Amino acid sequence: GGSPAKGAADARHLPLAKARHAMLGQFTSSERWLIIADSYASRGKTEDAVGLVQSGLRAHPDDYVLWVGLGNAMVDHAGVMTPAAEFAFARAAKLAPWAPAPKFFRGVALLRSGEREAALAEWKELLAAAPAQAGWRPLVEDGVAVLERPQAAS
Repeated sequence: GGSPAKGAADARHLPLAKARHAMLGQFTSSERWLIIADSYASRGKTEDAVGLVQSGLRAHPDDYVLWVGLGNAMVDHAGVMTPAAEFAFARAAKLAPWAPAPKFFRGVALLRSGEREAALAEWKELLAAAPAQAGWRPLVEDGVAVLERPQAAS
């Protein structure tokens, strides 16, 4: 009776901290911004999460980790890939063309938007260029394997 109802924003938030740590490491200078943004988003305050990451980017405009975080926060807020989220992932990729995270999280955003084939293509492209010993490689391989299963199409 007295419990607050869960809003639609709660259902949109996808906890990505473990994947972020696998791709980017856990002890980056950007992590403090992203931990707080995750906290907001997990409570349904996705707009606040976006605003917080934007604040981090005002202080550190060339931080590709924060650009990835902004893309993720925007997808959380909208529930789908938006042009603004696409821009954030593209900016991260431009700042760090060697980094796997922009491509990986763009794939996650595409998948969340119902674009399974585009996500699969993104992750396959990432794997094709990945070093065999990359610590994050199993995360992407597992994602590709799941998406390639026939039941994943439904």
